[in-house]
Amino acid sequence: MHSAIAQRYSKALMSAALDMNVREPVDRTISLLSNLFDDSPALTGYLERVSKYPEAAEQITENLVESLDAPDLFARFLLLITQRKRLGMLESIVRSYEEERKREAGILTVNIYSSRPLEEQEKKKIIERLEHHTGGKLETIWQVDKSILGGIVIKIGDDVINGSLKHRLNLLQRYLLQE
Repeated sequence: MHSAIAQRYSKALMSAALDMNVREPVDRTISLLSNLFDDSPALTGYLERVSKYPEAAEQITENLVESLDAPDLFARFLLLITQRKRLGMLESIVRSYEEERKREAGILTVNIYSSRPLEEQEKKKIIERLEHHTGGKLETIWQVDKSILGGIVIKIGDDVINGSLKHRLNLLQRYLLQE
């Protein structure tokens, strides 16, 4: 989940892009930035540090706009967050923008944690049941978490379906301790 500030910035950018009829170029720029953050995990920390130095931050902003061939609206947006010393929030703003875009398209992001790598047939069965349950398209992120001991944990937005063995054991322990 992204900060409320990042969400406000991303929604403002999306709204302005729609109003100015430049949504497609802004979406493309956001996708390029997303890939850049994926490829460079240290970039956010760097942007946070450099945002404390206005001249350096503005120079980086100009270079970023030029290398991304960003539309004018995005260039002005980037300059605004740079001047407000929020350049370190850029990744969070980008991720929030992407989530909103997926939400508009009816795509839900689902994180699925299992104690072991699941086979394709198991994944397919889980996806089918979730699509039936949610009634929408899903983007699934599969992760192995040995700490859950067995079963799976499914996270859709703020909702968590905990079918892990660890959770069941904790429930049993609480029940036994109450008696």
